[in-house]
Amino acid sequence: MIFDFFLRNGFEVLFAYIIYFLYDFSNSPTKLLNRELGGLTKASKITHCDNLTLIVMYGETGTIEHNDKKIRVVSASEWLVNQ
Repeated sequence: MIFDFFLRNGFEVLFAYIIYFLYDFSNSPTKLLNRELGGLTKASKITHCDNLTLIVMYGETGTIEHNDKKIRVVSASEWLVNQ
């Protein structure tokens, strides 16, 4: 599941971020992981948005790189509390 949010003033993008939800990040096979992260980085290239977040129910959190893009990985509970 992928969400992207933009706040624009005419053609100027004031704030934008892309969020992707992945249930289990701990045991994701490489093929699945590449597909999921590939979708996130592809959306980033299309929208020129570098504020990328991967929300996970299970698995490690932190920052990862995929296709030269930095992706912030946060737990669902952490993300919900901080919103």
